[in-house]
Amino acid sequence: MSAPRPQEFTLEGDAAYADGRQLTGNEIDALARSLEQVRLTTWWRELRRDYPVGCRVQWTTQQAEVIGHNYARPGQPAHRLRIRTRRGDEITVYASDVVRLRASEVE
Repeated sequence: MSAPRPQEFTLEGDAAYADGRQLTGNEIDALARSLEQVRLTTWWRELRRDYPVGCRVQWTTQQAEVIGHNYARPGQPAHRLRIRTRRGDEITVYASDVVRLRASEVE
C-alpha cells in the first residue's frame, strides 16, 4: 500500500509539510512520483504546442521540419522532437537543441 499523497504541501528548506506535520520519506517519494508524471504531461502539452508537426526549426547549422514527437519515460530528462533535415535525414533531438523559425526565417 502506498503512502497517501497530500493535495497541498509546503516546502521549507530541506523538509516538506502537509496537514500540519512533516512528511515522511515514503510520502515524499509518492509525491515525487506524482510530480514526475505532472511534469512529463505538462512538458508534453508545451512541446506539442510550441513545436507542432510541420513547423520549421534551426538545428545546428541547418533547417529542419518537425515530423513528430517522442514521449519521455519517467526518469528521462525530456521529450524529444523527430525532425527531417533538408537532406532527408530523420533525427530525434531535444527541443532545447533547436530554435523554432518564424515564416520570414525559413529558406
